[in-house]
Amino acid sequence: MIIKINTGVPEGKDERTIKCTNKPSFLKLAHRQVRQMEGIRCPSTIGNYNTALRSLERFLTISGKAEATLSRKLVVRYDRWLDEEGVSRNTRSCYLRSLRALYNRVGGVRRRLDLFADVFTGNAPTPKRAISVAEIRRVRSLDVGDDWQRQLAQDVFLFSLYAMGMPFVDIAMLRQNAIAGGCLTYRRQKTGAQVCVRLEPCMRKILQRWRGMNGDRLFPLVPHEAKGEEAMRFYRAALGRYNRLLRQMASQAGLHKTLSSYVARHSWATLAYDKGVAMSDISVAMGHTNAETTKIYIEQKDQMRVARANRKVLDFIDEDLPKGANGRPPQATPLAKRCDPVEYGI
Repeated sequence: MIIKINTGVPEGKDERTIKCTNKPSFLKLAHRQVRQMEGIRCPSTIGNYNTALRSLERFLTISGKAEATLSRKLVVRYDRWLDEEGVSRNTRSCYLRSLRALYNRVGGVRRRLDLFADVFTGNAPTPKRAISVAEIRRVRSLDVGDDWQRQLAQDVFLFSLYAMGMPFVDIAMLRQNAIAGGCLTYRRQKTGAQVCVRLEPCMRKILQRWRGMNGDRLFPLVPHEAKGEEAMRFYRAALGRYNRLLRQMASQAGLHKTLSSYVARHSWATLAYDKGVAMSDISVAMGHTNAETTKIYIEQKDQMRVARANRKVLDFIDEDLPKGANGRPPQATPLAKRCDPVEYGI
C-alpha cells in the first residue's frame, strides 16, 4: 500500500508519495518509534504519543479508512472528527502535535512539511481556572469524615497549593529521597525543570498523614514498585479518581466552579501575582521553561526569593486565622496555627 500525499499539483507534474502502506505503515513505524523512546523521553510525553496514536487508529477504524492516504485532507477530517467527539481544541492540538512529532521522526518515509498546515497546533486561551482565597478556605475547611479517598483528594489539592502549584503528576511520583535539608526538590515530569520547595509545617503534616502507606512514595497514588508505562497507567487512573472527587468536593463546598487538578496550580500563580510577586519568581517556582532556554541557573538568593514568594501566598490564605501581637499568625511559619510542626525525616 502507498500513502499518497496530496500536494495540490496536477497528476504527473511533481506529485510526491510516501511509501508507508506496504507494511510497515506509518502507525506501525510510529509505535516502534515510541517504544524506542521509552526510558529516554519523559513518561508524560510517551503517554501523549500513545494516546494520540490510539485516537488516530480509532478514527481510521470507525471511518473505514484503515487503508487511507495520509494526507492534509485526512488530517483535517481527523481533527473535525475529534471536534464532533467533544474533544477540546487544546486537547486536539496536543494530539496533532504528538502525531506531527512522530511523523517527523519516523524513518523510511518521505515527509511533507505542510501535512499539518490546515489544523490548529497551538495553545488556545483557556478560561481562568483559579479560585479565590475565600473558596480555598472553604475547600480547606471541608469535613471529609472517615472517607480516606476524600481525605487524600483534599490533602493532595492543598499540598499542590502549598507547594507552589506542584502538578498532580509530580505529586504522584514523589519519593522520600526528594526531601533533604528542609526542602522538597523534584524535577517536573513535563519539562524536566528542577523545582525546590521549602517544606512548611502544613506540608509536613499532610506528608506525615500518608507516610509509610506506599513504600517510599509520599502519597498512595501510584504503587511504589510501578515504573515507566505501568506507573503512567496507574497515574492516569489516579488522576481520573482525583478529578471526580474534586468535583464532588466543589459541590459540597458550595463552589460554583469546577475543581480539577489544574486549579491549585493556577490559583497559586494568581495569588502570587496578586500579592506582587515578580513574574520571574513565579516562573521559577512553577518550573516553567521555554524552548530557547537550554539551562537555568538558580542562585541561592533566587531560592530564598521563591521561598518568600510562597510565604506571601500562604500568609494571604491564612488571613482568616487568629493573629498574634505582631499582626501575623501566632507562629512565624504560614498555617502553623492549623498545622502543628511535625518531624518528617529532615
